[in-house]
Amino acid sequence: MEKRKTVMFAFLVSVSLLLIIVVSFMIIPKEDNNDEFVEPKPPQPMFFFQSMTHVNVTGEERTNVLDIAVNDQEVKEWLSKGYEIAWVYDITDPLALDKGVYYVGILTQEQKLPYVIGISLRVDVNVTMKEVSHVYYELELATLNEKQKEDTTKIAVDYIEENYGTDYLINGHAKILSWEETRSGKEIFYAYPSLSFRVPSDYSQPGILVYVYVDLNTEQVVHVFLTSSKPIFDN
Repeated sequence: MEKRKTVMFAFLVSVSLLLIIVVSFMIIPKEDNNDEFVEPKPPQPMFFFQSMTHVNVTGEERTNVLDIAVNDQEVKEWLSKGYEIAWVYDITDPLALDKGVYYVGILTQEQKLPYVIGISLRVDVNVTMKEVSHVYYELELATLNEKQKEDTTKIAVDYIEENYGTDYLINGHAKILSWEETRSGKEIFYAYPSLSFRVPSDYSQPGILVYVYVDLNTEQVVHVFLTSSKPIFDN
């Protein structure tokens, strides 16, 4: 009888420990994972010519403009998952340089995960030539979790110290930034974790701003952008 009680007690203790372990595992907060599904969040496309007189295009004129826009090969690449027309504008300002050009804002359902969670287009349509003259991209970028920020900072700092020495200042914290390149007349965008630096750290001296873009999978620097930084003098 005593032996049975001992066995039963040991069994209950084992079950209790197992429950504690399972519950503890369940309540551990999960670290953000940018590879998980994220609902597309296209940003509201901006109309860059708000200061100029413009009108919202309607009726047959709107239909003709949209027919050109959505059937353009480059634009069609972003519409297969669905889209919404945000606006169609015509600039009526007499000072406008581009006559016969209409502007279309499109919210798409496309993404470039893990870092681009929403993509919108601003399409310039030349109705005289019946063609799209330019496609601009506006992106909604994801956020980095703490580990990704730390890894980005380490890789970027190693690059800066190897190429510019130790006299630098980190501007802000690591975050996802994008840049665009033109290839064969088309705009192509890229987005990676990035960190910016001021070299040298003393703002009273002329210097440069260095933007370092990092691929966390390969732990390599994939792009570096430089711009001049004028000295700032205290009054």
